[in-house]
Amino acid sequence: GSNWTKHTTAELNNWTSIAYDSGEFVAVSSDGTHRAVYSITNGIDWVTSVGNLPANAWTSVVSAGGRYVAVSNGSVATSIDGITWSIISKPGAWSSIAYSIVSQTLVAVATDGSVMNSTDYGATWTARTTGVEPNSWTSVIYFGTKNAFYAVSSTGIHRVMISQDSGNSWNSMTASQANPWRTIVGGQ
Repeated sequence: GSNWTKHTTAELNNWTSIAYDSGEFVAVSSDGTHRAVYSITNGIDWVTSVGNLPANAWTSVVSAGGRYVAVSNGSVATSIDGITWSIISKPGAWSSIAYSIVSQTLVAVATDGSVMNSTDYGATWTARTTGVEPNSWTSVIYFGTKNAFYAVSSTGIHRVMISQDSGNSWNSMTASQANPWRTIVGGQ
């Protein structure tokens, strides 16, 4: 990460998330005419996805089992190529999505306090409430060496939670500071 080269995307949108799988990058946006782009040239050249991704504010995309899964306010979208998308209506202000290659489980969190998981690559989802506080959950990751999902929140008493059972139940953790946490990152 010491040297960076600026490249222009196909559209000058507010790009919110990017995922990589098998030589292809897919990025989603919260605005603009086309809400997804893809690149098969290591991010040098970007092509507008002229598929059927609705004009939602897409917040997060992840690679999961040979497909891409994206979340927005009220929808989940899945795609095998980043061009054509299948849309699933899921009420909720979905802010972030993560995938465990170990359990082949997707977990999505929302700023309205909702949490859901999927074991079929996003085709169906189950709302999860065990241990989930009604916070504004902003980010979720899967941390492979811990075999656990972690989520952070911008509100509430406990602003960190962990799931060690594929997102089925959660345990609250006290953050070192009561900051409005926005993103969590970690290695596999």
